[in-house]
Order: sequence, then structure tokens, then C-alpha cells
Amino acid sequence: MVEQRAVLRDRRGCLPHQESRQHSAHPSVYGELLIMAAAIVVTAVCLSPAKGVVAAFSAAVFYAVATGRLRWIARGPLVLLGTISYTLYLIHQNVGYIVIRTAAKLGIGTNAGIVLAIGLAIALAAAITFTIERPARNWIRARYRAMRSAQRFRTVGPTASAAR
Repeated sequence: MVEQRAVLRDRRGCLPHQESRQHSAHPSVYGELLIMAAAIVVTAVCLSPAKGVVAAFSAAVFYAVATGRLRWIARGPLVLLGTISYTLYLIHQNVGYIVIRTAAKLGIGTNAGIVLAIGLAIALAAAITFTIERPARNWIRARYRAMRSAQRFRTVGPTASAAR
């Protein structure tokens, strides 16, 4: 039996049944791809063909990023935008309204006001993220770790020494 298996191995040393498992996608991936394709079709039929194309392009980009085919996307300015994205989401509307309206009152063009609003919103989101959110998060995590280690010491420490 051992000799037969040795004969069936290919150049890489894989048995035929192992090779098929190594190179086939997980069955749930097909279901997920089917759901994504159905969502794209529904978008194209119910909304518009142009929105279906946008949905298909977005799905393709998302898939490429998720599978590591677009490694360049995880560099530089896009990482910064990803870091500040939640804060930017929270403040962009109010900052945009204020800056664009103020720019219009000062006689600055709409396009210039939009560019100013984008720049200010990004700068403000970065400032809030790096001066408030991250320090607060680090402080909270440190307090939580200290609390957890104190609880472990109270639970494990005295009972273990008292039992000896």
C-alpha cells in the first residue's frame, strides 16, 4: 500500500486527492460570490445599468483588496485616510457646510470652497484622531489591562498561596 501511494505522488510530492483540496476554493466562497453576483444583477436591473457597472467594479476592487492582489493600496495617503475615516465621517458634513457657506459669503468660488472644506475636514479629522482618540484609546486599554491583571491576581494569587 505504501508503495502504491509513492507511485501516485506528483512532482511536488502531493497525492492526487490532496492536490484537488489544496487548489479548490472553500465551498462557502462560491456561495458568497453567487450572492455578490446576485446583488450586482439586482442593482443593474432595479436601479440602472450604470449603477450595476459601478457595483460590479466596486465588488471587483473589494475582492482584489481582500485577496491581496492590490497590495499597493495599503500604502501612504490611503492608510492615513483609513486611519482617520471614522472621525472624518463624523465631522465632514458640518465642516463642509460651514466652510462652503463661509467661502461663498467671502466671494470664493464653490469649487474652491469644496477643496478648502475637504482639506480642513481631513486636517481636523487627523488632529482629532491623533490627539484625542488614540491617546484616549491607549489610556482605556491600559486601565483595562491593569484591571484584568489585578482581577487575575486576586483570583489566583491569594487562593494559591493560602492553599500551600
